[in-house]
Amino acid sequence: MKLSSTNGKIVAVTGAAGYLGSRLLAYLTTQPWVAQIIALDQKPLANNSSGRIHAYQVDVSDAEALAAIFARHSVTHLVHAAFLLVQPPDMSESAMRAANVDGSRCVIETALRHGVQQIVFVSSVAIYGYLPGHPARVREDALLRPTMIYGKHKAAVETILHELGSAYPAARIAIPRLAAVVGAAGRDYSHLRALTAQPVFVVANGGRALTQAIHEDDAAELIGTLLEQDASGIFNGAADDSAAWAAIGGLSSRPIVSMPRAVLNQMTRLNTTLPALNGFTREIVDLFAESLVVDNSAARTQLAWTPRYSTLAAFQQMFAALGTAR
Repeated sequence: MKLSSTNGKIVAVTGAAGYLGSRLLAYLTTQPWVAQIIALDQKPLANNSSGRIHAYQVDVSDAEALAAIFARHSVTHLVHAAFLLVQPPDMSESAMRAANVDGSRCVIETALRHGVQQIVFVSSVAIYGYLPGHPARVREDALLRPTMIYGKHKAAVETILHELGSAYPAARIAIPRLAAVVGAAGRDYSHLRALTAQPVFVVANGGRALTQAIHEDDAAELIGTLLEQDASGIFNGAADDSAAWAAIGGLSSRPIVSMPRAVLNQMTRLNTTLPALNGFTREIVDLFAESLVVDNSAARTQLAWTPRYSTLAAFQQMFAALGTAR
C-alpha cells in the first residue's frame, strides 16, 4: 500500500554510523520532505555537518533512552538499520541474537508506543536462504528458508514486526529486503571486502553461482522512497541484473581460483589464525556457493524506484576504492 507523501518528516535512523546508515543520512539531508534526522548509534558519526541531524550515542536495547529521544524530537518515522551481519570473534551466537533480535524488538516496540507513523526495517535477501532449487527470480512471497545466522535473525525480526503491527494497525510497516550492499564506501564498511583480502579471488565450484548486489546509493534511495511515500509492504531491493561470481572476480586484480565448497568451508575455520583469511567466513562461502537472484518488480512498479547501477558496476566501484580493480 502506498500513501501520498507529506512534508516535515522527522526520521530516526538506527545504525546511523554504519555502512548503510551513513549513506542513508547523506541521502536524507538532500530531501526537502525531511525536517529532522535523528541519528542513533553506539558509535559517533564520522561526519555531522548538517544542521538537520541530531546525533545520539545510544544502544537500541535502551528503551528508556530511546523513548526520551523519540519524545524530545517528536519522531514520526523510524528506519531500523542497526544489525550485526557477521558474528564477532568475541561474541557468542546467543549474544549476537540478543543484539539483533532482542535489540530490534526493543526499538520497534518503543517506536510503536511512541506513535510513529511508519517503521522501515532493513531486511535482507538472505532471508530466502542460500540453497539449491530457487526459481530464476525469487519473489517476496517465496518460502523463507534462511541458512545464515544473519538471515535467521532478519526472519525473526520480520515475524516480530508482523506480530506487533497487528497490535498497532495505524502504523505502516515497510520491509526492504536488500541484496548485498556494495559501492565505493564499501571499502571501509562492507564485509565483502574479504573477497580481496587474499592474493587470489576464491570462488566456489567454478564461480557459476549467480548473485546480485544493490549499490549503496540505490539502497539509500529505495529506503528514502519508502519514507517519502509512507509506503507499507515488503520489497526486494536489488540491481536489475545478476552476475556469476567468476565474472565478479574478473573485475578484481586477483587471479581467480576455484575450490569445492566443502574445502572452502574448511578454510573458514582458519580465518582467526591466518591473517590473510581474516574476514573469510562461512557466511561469505554460503553467499557465493548457491545462486540467489530476486525479483525487484514490486519496488519498480509500486514505488516507481529504479536502480541506477548494475551488479557488476557496484562491485567495480568497491574494488576500485579498495585499489584492487582490474
